[in-house]
Amino acid sequence: MTVSVNLTGKHPSAAYQEKKKLVVQLVKTYESFRCKKITSRVWVSETGKIISKMNALDDKDIEFRLYTAQYYITAGRVNEGKWILDQVAMDVENAPGDVLYSYHLYLTSLCSKEDRIINDVSERLEGIFRRNPDNWRIAWLLQYVSEEHVMSGQRKWMMIGEQLSHGCMSPILYLEGMNILNEAPSILARLDSQELSVLEYGAKKEILSLNLIDQIVYLSARVRNFDKRLFRILKACYKIKESDDVLEAIVSLLIKGGETGRFAFEWYEKGVERELRITRLYEYYMMSIYVKEDGKLPCEISKMVLMYFSYQSTLEYDKNAILYRYIHERRQEYPELYDTYVPQIEKYLMAQLDKGRVGKDLGYLYKNLLTKQMVDASNASKVLSVLYTSEIKTDNQQMCGVCVIYDKCAKEMRYPMSGGRAFVPLYGSDYTVLLVDHDENRYAVSVPYSNIKMMIPGKLSGYAIPYIQKGRENLDLFLCDLGKNAYTIDMENVGRYRDLAESEFVKKEYRNEIQSSLVRFYYDNDFTRQLTEYLVGINPIDMTGHERNEIIELMVLGGLCNNALEWMGTYGTYGIDAKVILRMCNRLIDMDDLGVSAKEIEIAYYAFVNGKYDEQLLKYLEKNFTGTVKEMRDIWKASEAFGIDTYSLSERMLVQMLFSGSYIGEKIDIFKSYVRSGANADIEMAFLSLGAYDYFVHGSVTDRYVFERIEALALQELPIQDVCKLAYLRYYATEKSSEESVNKDVAKTFIKSLMANNIYFPFYLEYSEIVPELSHFADKTMLEYRTEPGTHCYIHYRLAGEEDNEYHSIELQEMYEGIYVCAFVLFFGEQLQYYITEDKEADEDALTESGTIQKSDITKNQRDSNSRYSLINDIMIGETLQDYDTVDKLLAEYQNKNFVCNGIFRPIQENSYSKE
Repeated sequence: MTVSVNLTGKHPSAAYQEKKKLVVQLVKTYESFRCKKITSRVWVSETGKIISKMNALDDKDIEFRLYTAQYYITAGRVNEGKWILDQVAMDVENAPGDVLYSYHLYLTSLCSKEDRIINDVSERLEGIFRRNPDNWRIAWLLQYVSEEHVMSGQRKWMMIGEQLSHGCMSPILYLEGMNILNEAPSILARLDSQELSVLEYGAKKEILSLNLIDQIVYLSARVRNFDKRLFRILKACYKIKESDDVLEAIVSLLIKGGETGRFAFEWYEKGVERELRITRLYEYYMMSIYVKEDGKLPCEISKMVLMYFSYQSTLEYDKNAILYRYIHERRQEYPELYDTYVPQIEKYLMAQLDKGRVGKDLGYLYKNLLTKQMVDASNASKVLSVLYTSEIKTDNQQMCGVCVIYDKCAKEMRYPMSGGRAFVPLYGSDYTVLLVDHDENRYAVSVPYSNIKMMIPGKLSGYAIPYIQKGRENLDLFLCDLGKNAYTIDMENVGRYRDLAESEFVKKEYRNEIQSSLVRFYYDNDFTRQLTEYLVGINPIDMTGHERNEIIELMVLGGLCNNALEWMGTYGTYGIDAKVILRMCNRLIDMDDLGVSAKEIEIAYYAFVNGKYDEQLLKYLEKNFTGTVKEMRDIWKASEAFGIDTYSLSERMLVQMLFSGSYIGEKIDIFKSYVRSGANADIEMAFLSLGAYDYFVHGSVTDRYVFERIEALALQELPIQDVCKLAYLRYYATEKSSEESVNKDVAKTFIKSLMANNIYFPFYLEYSEIVPELSHFADKTMLEYRTEPGTHCYIHYRLAGEEDNEYHSIELQEMYEGIYVCAFVLFFGEQLQYYITEDKEADEDALTESGTIQKSDITKNQRDSNSRYSLINDIMIGETLQDYDTVDKLLAEYQNKNFVCNGIFRPIQENSYSKE
């Protein structure tokens, strides 16, 4: 057993625990003195040793100092005690609570004999007690100071009762209570819980006075119900004073509670020996009697008890069995008394037979008193059951049942167990006994038990066998002893075996063995009609899988394919040769009898998965099979190897992959095969969109064929998803191998379409030569950021070296599914510092990324080298290189171009634009 302990707060220190141990020792020593276990001299000596240990442990502890003072006062060293009291006076007043202060006042009264001081202490203690009415220590001290309490035992008892009602369990108060009751037993007026607590303490310490015992016995007669504490108190009283009055009180209390345990028999036996006149004493004497492990009674049954039950007994059947066996065994000693018992014993035996009861004592009575005239057809089966009954016994009280399993019996036999005992009929030796607990767990050997036969049937079984009819219960099965004849069937027993083959009490496997033996018997003896009838009526439910598979194979070989298919559909194909199933399927396909239900397709697939298939079976599966993607992939590969058209199967696999998200390595090959066979445009576009999405959003590796198909569909002017366009552009912008070449028309169309939707990415700049509109991005430096779709993201940026050192913020634009882009105009040498934050549910921005962007390269696109941005960028590069001649030339060129542009190009007015 594991006990969990949770420690809360500070764990007590070793010093604290040692202090508590010393206080406990001090109390126990005082308790031994008050109970007169030790003399006053020994008490003072032992107390002095404990006080010394206390002072050695902590000589500044106020409580220990007060104990020392009382010890000195008790030992006659009053001045030393008084000196300690004076030393700790201030500490006591400042100590928390009122207990130590009250203790100090009490000790002060011990040092002084003046009435004035004692009365003053008494008044103070009474005032303190009024503030602390539930503090037993203050109440105890008050009893020795207050004149009212010193003089009145009744008042003391009432105060003790009040403290007990508050939950006090101190042995100090119990001692005070016992002293009061021993001195004045009349104060004890009832036996309630508080009174029993004090008396139980006195019983334990054996300090009950004789007068108090008389008072307890008197009050116990008023108690209506059995009380364990009162029983223990009365036992202690009897130990001190062995009188009939105390014994009668104990026996009466046990009878009131209906106690019939072994502990009670001891007292009923004493009551019978003392010939106490108590109602129903003899009944409870017999109800509590028991049989020891050696099978003997704890004592001889009193003759008075035997005479009491000689004409009628209303005891339980097991107690009556003990009584009747006892009188039968002593029939020579009490012949006349035995003769009076015989009629009721015979009547008792018939009643117990009718109820099927048995036990050691009942078995003895059956063996010695059961006659042939007492057995007939009405009770023969019960007699047989009783004769073969055994006692299953275990010491494990958790067991609540016994399960008996016979090797050839289809159903287990269940019997209840009580008190670790059960009476179970056991036939022959071919069985297994299991013990069962309340949780239905079963135990074969881990829980030891004994199996004892109640009696040896002998000639008694012969009384019952003539009345046992064939087929009643399962007795025929046991009596025929099925296991010994090895199912040898002949003309004499064939009828019985036919019944056994249909009996629900026999296990199926043994019924099937009997059926097989019957078939062989009919075949060997040329009983053709009987054999045909048997085969026609054979039920596959009662057959084992191996036997059923053999018959299925014979059905297929004999051309009964529909029957074999029906059996397979019901019981499955496990264990059947795949070649047999292939043959059956081909024959049914030839006859157009193989349907397309789930069971029939599964049967055909069983042959394929076990490596037995041909072109005919593959065509059937390609057209009809639907399973996991991997299962369909295997059929697709086999069909491709046979050159079978796999369009239907490929389409089912692609659709299933799109909906389930399943992945297989051959998916591109399957897709290619599907496209070659004339793909459905919607399914192809869905597949391409998924592949493009995985590539563009998740960065998955995607086969080039996906982008080739996107390009092909675009050239056919079919509507293309944005994600396909983005994936296509990114793929050819990042792949620079000689084999990879982008279709410029397709790329131009895609970029214009995306830009029209305000979707732009940094990789667009790779297409600036074929898309003039991208010149707008020539002066842009773009930043791409990825996160969860729909997130509000903000970039906080500043240019390094600016006088205004504060960050500026803008919200990032989500271009596609969690991909955000923003653009900045940076010139050569400029450095942008930034960090990105995201809005979270807790109203706090979470910093997710930070870094710098620097423009340090020369413009790559020569086509835009004469743009205003390029000129400014080149001027900054020249200045960095300190090529001031070039800087002057570029500044002049920039000024000329600016003058010409301002003079030639004018803004278009709205009215002129509207006229055009």
